Amino acid sequence: MASKEQESIPFIALTITTAISLIITLYSLSIGWFIIFQNLYYIPIIIACIYYYKRGFLFSILLAILYFILFASATTDSDLLLGAGARVALFILIAGVITYLAMKRAELATQLGRSNDELTAANEELLASEEEIRSHVDELYSAQQIITETKDRYLALFEAAGDAIFLHRIEADGMPGRFIEVNERACESLGYTRDELLGLTVIDVAGEKARAEAPERMQEFLKRESAIFESDLKRKDGSTFPVEVSARVIRHPDETLILSVVRDITDRRAAEEEILLKNAAIDSSINGIAIADTSGIITYVNPAFLSLWGYDDTDEVIGRSVLDFWVSEEEAEQVVLSIQQYGRWSGEMEGRRKDGSTMPLQLSGSIVRDAAGLPIALMGSFIDITERTAAEAALRQMEEEKTTVLDSMPVMLAYLNPDLTVRYANQVASASVGQKPTDLIGRHCHEIWHGRTECCENCPVVKTLSTGMIEEGEIQIPDGRIFHLKGCPVYGDDGEVEGIIEFGIDITEQRAAENALHITNHKLQLLSSITRHDILNQIMAGLGFLELTDCRDMDPEQVRYLKQVTLALQNIRRQIEFTREYENLGVREPAWLDIGEMVQTLPSGPVPVTNECGKIAIYADPMLEKVFSNLFDNTISHAEGATGIILRCERSNGELVISWEDDGPGIPDDQKGRIFARGFGKNTGFGLFLSREILGITGIEISETGIPGNGARFEIRVPKGRFFLSDETA
Repeated sequence: MASKEQESIPFIALTITTAISLIITLYSLSIGWFIIFQNLYYIPIIIACIYYYKRGFLFSILLAILYFILFASATTDSDLLLGAGARVALFILIAGVITYLAMKRAELATQLGRSNDELTAANEELLASEEEIRSHVDELYSAQQIITETKDRYLALFEAAGDAIFLHRIEADGMPGRFIEVNERACESLGYTRDELLGLTVIDVAGEKARAEAPERMQEFLKRESAIFESDLKRKDGSTFPVEVSARVIRHPDETLILSVVRDITDRRAAEEEILLKNAAIDSSINGIAIADTSGIITYVNPAFLSLWGYDDTDEVIGRSVLDFWVSEEEAEQVVLSIQQYGRWSGEMEGRRKDGSTMPLQLSGSIVRDAAGLPIALMGSFIDITERTAAEAALRQMEEEKTTVLDSMPVMLAYLNPDLTVRYANQVASASVGQKPTDLIGRHCHEIWHGRTECCENCPVVKTLSTGMIEEGEIQIPDGRIFHLKGCPVYGDDGEVEGIIEFGIDITEQRAAENALHITNHKLQLLSSITRHDILNQIMAGLGFLELTDCRDMDPEQVRYLKQVTLALQNIRRQIEFTREYENLGVREPAWLDIGEMVQTLPSGPVPVTNECGKIAIYADPMLEKVFSNLFDNTISHAEGATGIILRCERSNGELVISWEDDGPGIPDDQKGRIFARGFGKNTGFGLFLSREILGITGIEISETGIPGNGARFEIRVPKGRFFLSDETA
């Protein structure tokens, strides 16, 4: 009974430890804990392999696979999965070793039992050697324990190494062969799994440089049996990285192997390259740079320093005191003391060249410290500021000249901050309120000119601040004066408005004169209208009497005279009627007028108008409608056989070109320059003349560019800034 209970103990222990391991695994993975708990699996593995041999080994493999499946179901991280795979391999390896040792032990125990039986049966003669055999068995068991412990320590050290470790064979031709063992760090650095890496050779993971050097390096290495060298390895993804290899030959009775410890020196190489780059930067710097020890004795200067001071060789400078290169040695000594005391100093000093000439220099000095923070050197950077000093003097002169120019301007000028406080004001601006320019600095513009605490309504400057565009308008201040103001935004490097330039002109007298002129014009227009009405009435009466005259009984000469009088009166009537239209020219202010709306007002006739311009507005006199009406009348009256008119618009060198084209006979070349003259033409002769005058008010030009025989083509050229498309803003 006791024997059965003893036999059931391993099974119970195996069952309990397996269950505990799986439960803890499930809990740890569920909370994202992927370390430590794996060590629990060693307990059921050891129990199974010691007591159940091959069945225990198979059980250990299944348990390891179950562990990996649980682990893989909890994470997809490739690094964690690689670690889990490595532990599965370690579980199986340990199970195999323990199984092998247990079976050997059992086999030895069986052999020992047989020997015991044979010795017992043989006689008391063999009893004397029993103790000796038992002693050997104990020693063998102890040796097995030592081997197991040693192997575990070896594996732990092998896997815990911070560098990659490779153990590989040597091929018959002397070249490095296939890997037989690698540690986890080797797998991580090359991006392979352990199984993948064990299927490769050294040449498979070597970079181009390492492959090229391999034959010669192996010959030399096998002679010395150890070497330390730099090379390059290639990862699974094809990228390469520099390494330092420490290799040694290991000789066994059966074969000769090579053990290589490989360290990734990417960071070290980068640091070395950074140092080289910094050294090259200092040597090639356009600033003079010098390094001295903490006592002020120069130990290094770059070429720019030699050029700056006029020396030919570093031997002329190295070993000398930093005080030797300045006009004032006392001032230089104070600078050195400041650097030593405060760690840095920056300012201007007067340097003395080798030939004795002097130069102004900008010096930036500092202490160089080691990793522990202790001072190890003094470093200075020098810039010749001769040109800068001259430029600063020139700038001061330009500033004075600018102030003189701005103060001499006959307009108010003020530079405002975004909060509308004055940053600068010229003499005219300050004189407009009876103060000095300095009295306006820092005060709000609405406070200065309006006595207000808040911004003025409809102020162009405020509009500029909100729109970011040039705005202008008229403002009347409390004393009755009227100013025409223009706000111009000033943009900073960040694209934001950092200030506004305000221009102002006192137009009080101008506005009064304009009002007086407007009244006078109104009176003149009224007088002209009355006079024109009376003259037209008299002309109509004269023409009426001429029509009632019976010319049948008159002398032919008298009839001819009467016809001439009739024609003269008709011409006078046309000219008087033209003055009615010309009188309205320029009376109203120009405005933004839509071309499409102008065309829509044209009467429908035998010649249709096709508008291809789309939504375009131009800045013109409100009589612009008369221009298109005159062009339409001109086509109807003169383009015999025309079947259509096309209105096109296109940009050309920043201008807008509006073309009016018909398919009539066109205009002869000898008439192109005269058709816009007053009185030229078959009818009144005023239509195209008036059109040119209307367009000219806002700087718009009109010309005829058609080819005779292919139709007339009138081009209207609108200057930049006098038009906008539907997706733009006026």
